[in-house]
Amino acid sequence: SSATRTLPTPRWNPFSQPSSATRTLRLVESTDSLGRLKLLINDRPFSTVAAPDLRPTLGTSEIWCFDNPTPDAHPMHIHLIAFKVLHRVETLPDGSSITHPPEPDELGSKDVVNAYPGVTTCVKTSPFDIPGTYVVHCHILEHEDWEMMQTFDVQ
Repeated sequence: SSATRTLPTPRWNPFSQPSSATRTLRLVESTDSLGRLKLLINDRPFSTVAAPDLRPTLGTSEIWCFDNPTPDAHPMHIHLIAFKVLHRVETLPDGSSITHPPEPDELGSKDVVNAYPGVTTCVKTSPFDIPGTYVVHCHILEHEDWEMMQTFDVQ
């Protein structure tokens, strides 16, 4: 007698939902009036109150693009959700651009992505499924401490 084997039910694909918005988060490195390093997102210091441009709607999926004109790579982490890397856009000195696909180790679900210098890295989020206030930040501890972190509100 042959045994019947039941295959597992395929898991829901959290990235199949259409994107409801595209947000750009610009990574900024500058210095303050005393010459100290300032590391910011969208040129804003950290606040526990989310800026109006960082308020995803509950149940939606979005595209978030990390625009990194700085000379450093920043491993960016978004709390609450997983995401998949869509592509990177590299701007060349002549103003033209090249779009690069995800790297081989970036093909699955991620929670940190490297935002390389001079490149805009775009990711698609899984649905924002729990209301509340969360953070997006650089995963280098010193950069978090220097305010390369922003809150976002899921409403």
